[in-house]
Amino acid sequence: MDDSFAFQGTRDPRRLDPRATKFAAAAFVVVLVAGLFVRAAVASERTSFRRLQAANVAAARQATLQARQLTVAEAASQAVAVPATAGPSPAALQAQHVAFAALRAAKAVHRVTGTFATAGPGQLSTASVGALLVDGPSTEPQIVSVSASPTTWAAAVMSSEGVCYYVRVAPTNAVRYGTGVGCTGTDAMHANASAW
Repeated sequence: MDDSFAFQGTRDPRRLDPRATKFAAAAFVVVLVAGLFVRAAVASERTSFRRLQAANVAAARQATLQARQLTVAEAASQAVAVPATAGPSPAALQAQHVAFAALRAAKAVHRVTGTFATAGPGQLSTASVGALLVDGPSTEPQIVSVSASPTTWAAAVMSSEGVCYYVRVAPTNAVRYGTGVGCTGTDAMHANASAW
């Protein structure tokens, strides 16, 4: 047997491996940082969703308010005052009613487009006027003769009594009235009375 003495180290089971300790610490830090990042991202997402929802609610409220204001404005602008006449006959009332229906349709087109030039017979044919709109003369109460320019619009409606009723929107947006024998929109362009 050899007389040399060799020390052999034994591992203390209570002592941790330094490399394992470093690895565990690094893993803990990575998991902690990742957890904090995920938590911050989720919080940011929730905040963004709350802001988006609040913005959508505000936009919906604003749209509802604007729609209500537009409805009120539309109703107010469509109200056309019917001038008082001294005992009009049923035939006259029928012709006047048809003329006012055409006038309301023309004003609606003007509000949308900003011009009466787009309120001719062709463009108004889709409006619910209850009569036929034409360029030529009106020969009965259900035929409306229309003339339109960018700033002025006029209509003529022949009553069953043979009197033609004119209605015109002047460039000042004032409504003017008249009667006559000639029954075209061009004739109605000269209407300048405040009532029939």
